[in-house]
Amino acid sequence: MVTDPKQIELSPEMKEAIALKAEQVGRPWDEVLWDAIRLSPPSRPVAREAGGSFYEAMRDLIGIVKDAPSDLSTNPNYLEGFGRDRQNGAD
Repeated sequence: MVTDPKQIELSPEMKEAIALKAEQVGRPWDEVLWDAIRLSPPSRPVAREAGGSFYEAMRDLIGIVKDAPSDLSTNPNYLEGFGRDRQNGAD
């Protein structure tokens, strides 16, 4: 949905926060607002049911890494030295 920026309404708290930030950094409020929008990472909606498992939430990401061992925990070479304290001589 495209919104005309002239039709956007800000709460008094939002206006005050933008004005304070603009004053702190010594820049116009519209530049501060643009920086906040431009620098914030785009959010990706997460569709999951309340109480769903981690697997269900990450299911679409499984298998995207290519040329990697299927399961690091099944090969003891990958875990060699894991948990050892570096001060006790393990690197």
